[in-house]
Amino acid sequence: MTRSGGRPRHNLSEYVIVLKKNNPEDKDRQCVCKACNEVLKEKATPIINRKERVKKHLLNCVHFWNKYGEEGEEMLRDCISDEEKDELPTNKRINLNG
Repeated sequence: MTRSGGRPRHNLSEYVIVLKKNNPEDKDRQCVCKACNEVLKEKATPIINRKERVKKHLLNCVHFWNKYGEEGEEMLRDCISDEEKDELPTNKRINLNG
């Protein structure tokens, strides 16, 4: 399937559900983390569907780490800077598994 305009999907799109625009004048669409949506249902907080915003949410999302663990860690390592790699999940994984 080919795309016909707009921005291409970012590599974190498989971890979010893109929502419909509430206001046609909004520049960016919002999305919800799939892991948060499964756990929190209607209480999941929407975020702007930009790679940087999604990445920041996933780095701090307990539900994401519980669901995806090492698979999610590998995906995030591919799209973060070297400074951020030092902060990536060793501390979080210890807290989640402990």
